[in-house]
Amino acid sequence: MKINPAGNPDVTPRKNTVRKNNGDFTSILQKETARIDSTATSKTTAAPLQPFVPIVPCVDKQQTFHIVDSYVSLLEKYERALADDTVSLKDMAPVVQKLADETERMKPFLDSLAPDDCLRLILNRALVTATVETIKFNRGDYIA
Repeated sequence: MKINPAGNPDVTPRKNTVRKNNGDFTSILQKETARIDSTATSKTTAAPLQPFVPIVPCVDKQQTFHIVDSYVSLLEKYERALADDTVSLKDMAPVVQKLADETERMKPFLDSLAPDDCLRLILNRALVTATVETIKFNRGDYIA
């Protein structure tokens, strides 16, 4: 629309344009979905993944005690290093990393213990403590 100097709008009618229709939408959609379906079925698909189940060896009570004891000893080593003023945080980093690695390794072992086993309670508390201490160390809570 143009405005001429007199202030009246100069309205020119639009040209009517008509699109050519090569078919209705439904037929085009059906053709395209059939084409996509035919190409999708021709491709091979991978077999579905099986859920990961950690393999935990069956151990007797004595071996279980030694496994839990060695983990708690590692946690005590971390505690002693943290209390020692001569040990720098940089020197403690490998101990913290080993503690984090052992924590991940012990989680499936915890699930293999019976719910009423007293070692399960001890190991669960040690795992929670180690996880919290690893987070606190990596977050920088012990930087003076």
